[in-house]
Amino acid sequence: MVNSQVVSAAAGFVFEPRKLAEQQLQFGNTALALRPAAKVDIADPRWGAAQLQHLVANTVREALAAKGTSLSAWVRDHHADRSGLGYDRLIRIQRGETMMQLADLFHWATTFDTVADLLATHQFALSSAPVAPAFAGEAGPRGPHTSR
Repeated sequence: MVNSQVVSAAAGFVFEPRKLAEQQLQFGNTALALRPAAKVDIADPRWGAAQLQHLVANTVREALAAKGTSLSAWVRDHHADRSGLGYDRLIRIQRGETMMQLADLFHWATTFDTVADLLATHQFALSSAPVAPAFAGEAGPRGPHTSR
């Protein structure tokens, strides 16, 4: 369970992903795994969802930068706002202010190979004994964390 100051248990799975991170401004802006905020239980599925959204947001940011474009230009050039992918909503997802939906995940995975690769290779522990991700400079159960 997550600290009630961070996410109310009554909220169910509706939460602000970046509030689970120790450094909220890192959300979507670094390839490194986020550190959980104080009293966030890494066994809570919301933490895993926040971490996945952070990694996808960062991968999208990097893919757009590699193409020499920005999120706002991409939305404008691809008429994404017509399919429910408007800039205002997408930038809130990128910053972790709102939750990513499965449709968003599918969209980015079919738009950028790097997102599809991330999803294909990233492993999330789904056991009763969760595996803590390695943070920058630390070795985890799968070795030291490296960015792609």
